[in-house]
Amino acid sequence: MVVASHATHAYELRVMNSGGADYWYFGTFGVDIFFVISGFVMYATTEGQPKGRTTARVFLWRRLIRIVPLYWLYTTLKIAIVFLAPAASLKPTPDAWQIVSSYLFIPLLGTDGYFWPILPVGWTLNFEMFFYCVFALALLLTDRLRIGFVIAVFLLWMIPIYSGGKGSSAAFYADSLLFEFIAGMCIARSRQFISFVQQKEVVRHCVALLLISMAAGLLLIDFELPRGFEWGLPAAAVVIVGLLYEGSIASFRASTIFSNLGDSSYSLYLSHTFVVPVTVILLAKLGALGWGVNIVVSTLLSVLVAEFSYRCVEIPSLTRLKRFAWA
Repeated sequence: MVVASHATHAYELRVMNSGGADYWYFGTFGVDIFFVISGFVMYATTEGQPKGRTTARVFLWRRLIRIVPLYWLYTTLKIAIVFLAPAASLKPTPDAWQIVSSYLFIPLLGTDGYFWPILPVGWTLNFEMFFYCVFALALLLTDRLRIGFVIAVFLLWMIPIYSGGKGSSAAFYADSLLFEFIAGMCIARSRQFISFVQQKEVVRHCVALLLISMAAGLLLIDFELPRGFEWGLPAAAVVIVGLLYEGSIASFRASTIFSNLGDSSYSLYLSHTFVVPVTVILLAKLGALGWGVNIVVSTLLSVLVAEFSYRCVEIPSLTRLKRFAWA
């Protein structure tokens, strides 16, 4: 969804010269699903582990070696392009603090009014890093207290921001999107109940239909709610329905293919920002115009590059870093 969204944006920006405003914005709903899944995975993979500093330290180290190396690689590549070919990057030359803040996951308000790092998709990783730090603190507590602790921290963080200082870097995190992580944690906490519903076929179909109807209502009707609720709740519904039909999905022959694509999704997320613009420009020069062609070709090429990135860069670096302590 995100690749398709960016493909239409690149098409409007680079081919139609429309300023990029008219594009498939709904594709960014993939980010909301990603945040819910992230909260789910963080809680599910640490549930039952003993509280304490060792658990928190191991968690943080594993998250860092999983996220940082590849992000730094693609950030460095983006910086090189910005300096060597600024016209192609459509980005102003960054100063030293912009570069440092991008590497350190520090949100910095740019001249365009957005908290985007040099590699724009990194804004989601800034949220991820904040969530990792808060969740690591929650690992000092028992399972039962972790969700409540995270909710309390998020609320205590947001309240003073909304009373003033909305232009600061700290205000970047005072966003309803944080509650999508919490939704994922709550879903992980409810796995036993979801498994029970999963075994009751009629109940499972009814619950799934109810969730899909609710999600469609929130997505189709503009309730003017914060994104973390208007899109976060449907994203949570998507994840729950996926869990309800997890066994059925796994029985399909194509499930292995999609599982492999899921493994390379982080590489896809970072690398497609380089593949999509080049593909759109080349297609335009070849006379292949239209959103449909751009979405299909850009997605296929992005997946191929992501597979290469995952197998030749991501896995080798992760394997080497796991040899260090706490991995």
